[in-house]
Amino acid sequence: MASFVELLANGSLEYAMFRAANITRLVALDKEPGVRPVGIGEIWMRLWAQCVHAETKKDATRECANVQMNNYV
Repeated sequence: MASFVELLANGSLEYAMFRAANITRLVALDKEPGVRPVGIGEIWMRLWAQCVHAETKKDATRECANVQMNNYV
């Protein structure tokens, strides 16, 4: 998982790799009233984003030297 996240964050992906990583399947969630589409598969994208965020937030806070960002460290 870590090597794939590193490739997504730092590499130049082929289009087929990007499509395979971001593919979702839409299903209809029955809500009253109406129907709501939900994408199954996007949990991986959220996990990858959290991995990148966890690795870069300290460096970003240090480099930006922003008082508002210090609350998130």
